[in-house]
Formats: sequence, structure tokens, C-alpha cells
Amino acid sequence: MVTMAGDRFHMDPSILALLRDLDIPAARVLRRAALPAGVFRGEPVLLTPNEYFRFWDALDAEGDDPNLAVSIGRAISVELFSPPLFAALCSPTLAVAARRIAAYKPLIGPLAIDITSGTAELTVRYRWPAGMTPPQLLATTESAFWVALARIATRHHAHPIRVTASRLPSDPNAVAAYVGVGLCAGPTESISFAAADAARPFLTANEPMWRFFAPELRRRLAELHAAASAAERVRA
Repeated sequence: MVTMAGDRFHMDPSILALLRDLDIPAARVLRRAALPAGVFRGEPVLLTPNEYFRFWDALDAEGDDPNLAVSIGRAISVELFSPPLFAALCSPTLAVAARRIAAYKPLIGPLAIDITSGTAELTVRYRWPAGMTPPQLLATTESAFWVALARIATRHHAHPIRVTASRLPSDPNAVAAYVGVGLCAGPTESISFAAADAARPFLTANEPMWRFFAPELRRRLAELHAAASAAERVRA
């Protein structure tokens, strides 16, 4: 069972730029997901897990591309100016980036991340809300994200040594060609990198920039935990 810090999550405004790059009309995605037309206007919108998953299902349907997760992975870039992506890119290595993302992932999605690090490999494993099945596109895109992050940050064609999925995508060969390894069926989504790749220096490392991002991320996470605690007291 996943313990979440709260029951609402940010929709990163940078998704608009990503949708434009993918040539998918944001208005059509929002309409299909039954979300307000102005969801990206003004302050970042908070979505429930059901709404968040509906958005990804709608994106999958409007994209009408069996390899959309691969297209998203290729479209990820620093130009998206996503705070979580920038914070990760500021890290010295993939191993450090993974720990930072695991700490702050509750701010941007209804899922949790477990990190297992050893002398041979680094494994990122996802845990979804109890009783909920993640959209296929979201689950596959999460794996594509880690590959894109490693390649952008190191300027090296990094690839994982293992990728598992609770449900294989419709075209697993296309995903395998992008990530560089075949997909295996497993109880949940996970991705593993060799220890050497996890320790490969990030050319984008920027400690001053991380110090700039970290206090705000910590503040938002504390607010999320406080809101969750208040809600739990009210329910009790």
C-alpha cells in the first residue's frame, strides 16, 4: 500500500510545452479528461489521483500513437523548464538525482518511489496508490523519463540494464529500442542502471542552482504533509 503525503498533486505547467512539441492540442486532452479548460492558467492546478490518471488516459487517446511514451522521452529537454527536471539535472550523478526525485515526487504525482542502491546497480521502483492501476502511458513514460534524464545530463547514450512493467505496452519492441534493453513483466514498474552509469558525473551538475531550488521544494513538501495531517485529523 502506498502512503501518500496528500490527495492532490500538481500538474506541471511545462506539460503545455511538451504537448505543443508533440502536436497534441491541450484543449482536446483536457476536454476528453473532463478537466476545466483553464486548468493551466494562473497558479499550478492541483488534481486528485483520479483526475491525474484521467489526464494521462486522455493524452494517450488524443496522441493516438502506440509509441507515444517514446516520443515523450525524446521530447524531454531542459527547455521545458520543469522544476523537478531542473533539480534532478543539478545533481552530481544519477544516484543523487534519484534520491532527490524520490523525496519530492509526491509534489507532482500520486505515486511513490523506492530507491535500492548497491555495488552492482541502482534500481528505481514505483509504488502506485492502493487499488488504482496507473495508465499505461504514464507507467511507460516514467521509465522513458529516467533514460532521457541520464542521457541529457551525461551526454552519454546511457541505457538501463533492466526495465520491468506490470503491463507491457502495445509495442514493447519500440520502447526497448529507445531505452536500450528489452522489457520484462513484473509486479510493478522499475528500472535499473549499472552502478557505473549511476555514478557517471552529470555534466549539468550545478550545486548553487540546487541550493536555490531545495528550500522551495522542502517548503512545498512540508505544506503537503501538513495538509494531509489536517485532513486525516478531520476524517478521524
